[in-house]
Amino acid sequence: STILFRMERVSRLRNSQPPIIHQSSQEGVTSALVIFLHGLGDTAHGWAAEMRQLHRAMPWIRFYLPTADERPITINGGYSCTGWYDIKSLESRDKEDFDGLDQSREIIRKVVEDAIKEGIPANRIIIGGFSQGAALSLYTGYSYDGELAGVIALSGYMPVRDYTTAFNVTETSKATPLLMCHGTADGVVKFEWGKTAADVLKSQGINVDFKSYERMAHSMCAQELQHVTEFIASRLPNNK
Repeated sequence: STILFRMERVSRLRNSQPPIIHQSSQEGVTSALVIFLHGLGDTAHGWAAEMRQLHRAMPWIRFYLPTADERPITINGGYSCTGWYDIKSLESRDKEDFDGLDQSREIIRKVVEDAIKEGIPANRIIIGGFSQGAALSLYTGYSYDGELAGVIALSGYMPVRDYTTAFNVTETSKATPLLMCHGTADGVVKFEWGKTAADVLKSQGINVDFKSYERMAHSMCAQELQHVTEFIASRLPNNK
């Protein structure tokens, strides 16, 4: 359920699909938030089962899974599919202009700000994602003017033209810990891109925990899900 491309479903996708939300129905239980962003061509349904499993283990956390709108994607022949921004090449970042990246960041920021207004503080909020969603998580979390509970990037990369550099990381966000996970056999988002992103962000003073998985392709494995579970549990303990 965690493959990057699901182009066979593109014709049946619709814009502005409602988010999938896993949360307790009991009033006063929810005290934390995890926002998880899918990859290119996918929807929130692609990660609903995994996040439901995590919610059952940690019922005090709301898991919020938005679906990106459809947009023309260059590597899809210009045809539209769900995407947080356009991608022009899987071979090189040199031609990227990341059309839509800032727009998508604002959508996620609004989810964060709405949660804060509701009474969930920023240091009880994690932003995470897979592939393109991981890249957006890095960009949103480390350009945020504040300290979040954490950022999770699965099979992700730095959304900048030169993947060996960082975007403008805010000083206050540097205290936000990062979990990055990547398969060594990833043929879609190169392992090198993920490892370099981790090294660059670490050089910015960010506490980065980089996990690699031998022979794992562009997908998820049970060990990785366990690492994600442990990270969320350590950053968002039940405080009630």
